[in-house]
Amino acid sequence: MGPMYAMAVALLLSAGPGPGTRGLATARGLVDQFQFGKALSVIAETLKEPGLDTATLISLYELEGIAHATNGGAAPAREAFARLLTLDPAHPLPAELPPKVRTLYFGAKTIAQRETLELSAEVPTRNAGRIEHLEVNVKTSALLPSTAVRFTVTADDAPERVEVVPLDGARKPALEVDGVHVKWSAELLGPREAVLRRVERDELPPVESMSPKPVAVVTAPPPSLAWVRPAGIAVGVGGLAALGVGAYLGVQATEARAKIAGAQTNADGVVVSLTQAEAARLDQTARSSALAANVLMVAGTALTVSGVLMVVLGRDDPAPVDVSMGPGGVTATGRF
Repeated sequence: MGPMYAMAVALLLSAGPGPGTRGLATARGLVDQFQFGKALSVIAETLKEPGLDTATLISLYELEGIAHATNGGAAPAREAFARLLTLDPAHPLPAELPPKVRTLYFGAKTIAQRETLELSAEVPTRNAGRIEHLEVNVKTSALLPSTAVRFTVTADDAPERVEVVPLDGARKPALEVDGVHVKWSAELLGPREAVLRRVERDELPPVESMSPKPVAVVTAPPPSLAWVRPAGIAVGVGGLAALGVGAYLGVQATEARAKIAGAQTNADGVVVSLTQAEAARLDQTARSSALAANVLMVAGTALTVSGVLMVVLGRDDPAPVDVSMGPGGVTATGRF
């Protein structure tokens, strides 16, 4: 199905024959040979293997969606793509796929947005400088049922500890530990211990404060800043212009996404209000405009703030500035 797929298979095989690796390679080859029925059988069996990692699940659901869509199964294709997008909301489909496959993929985005999957780490509980309690936040999805959270913890010099905590709606998954330096990870598990989400943290000991002795004060007259104000005005104007263009592109990106998300579908779930070409064009517009808007907004904000500071600080009659170092750090005293 193209060089992108071949590279993905090569990376998985190079990492070793992990769970699902061989089944994924076999299914990939069958899809390349247009043997979609056999490919779907191999995918179904591979999804039953225990311990599948997130990358393997994403690849299997992508192949399953492509095989069903090409073979005429709109509903199962949309469901497979929705699972894929739940695991990786920004996952792109290869450009060479036919329109009917891409249309079902776009239709699955709305389903995946309603079934988000989340795993995040809480700030650990400390007592007298020692970490005693680890906790994570979990948001489950009906598309990919979650069963437990697997903690992997190394506290100070103790051996690695692995513990699986079943999900309980009445509390957040948590683990009691005891250590100053705790390195840990948490994995959200689905059926057969498939890894749906993962977070990793390295909790370091608290930093001890240092109190250096004060040093001698150095007084230095600054150079003339007469040029700073005119330059600050120019920089500020440039920043405001960048913010204006960024805001315009952001509106474009939002409108394009809204058109895709609000596309009408028929009884089979096929998008009917947009052609494949229109959907692809809108998707490209949303991506490119959003990227350009983000860059311009960040750059425009930085330029505008810099310009304001230059205008405020760029006095024509600078006064001497006293610079000293003490327990609180570096101190500058003068008239600005």
